[in-house]
Amino acid sequence: FLIIPGILAGFAGFTVLVLPDSVALYIAVAILGFALWFYLPALLTIPMDMYPNDPRRVSLISATLLSIGGIASSVAPPTIGAIADQTGSLMPGLAACAALGWTLAIAGVLMPTTLTTGAARDTEG
Repeated sequence: FLIIPGILAGFAGFTVLVLPDSVALYIAVAILGFALWFYLPALLTIPMDMYPNDPRRVSLISATLLSIGGIASSVAPPTIGAIADQTGSLMPGLAACAALGWTLAIAGVLMPTTLTTGAARDTEG
């Protein structure tokens, strides 16, 4: 739930940057939109799997995830604009954001296994 959307987000992000105005561009944008929203329910469920008996920790982790996402989405446009001012093009800043999409796949690989990420948990005492 994290690795495949992470891989798709990186490739679709770069594809959107390099494709001319064509039907393929719209397909790449649709894939990018899917990849950027598909992982979110799993991401918010993972803390519940990791700490099933600690609702305070689950709420703290979920709030932290949402806060970091909100901060990143607020900081990204001025950062890309500053890079564009320095380089004369939006391409380097947008390419950096596309490359950051792959960090979702890396996080999915490095994350401990939970029920959400596909591990079978022994339910017997």
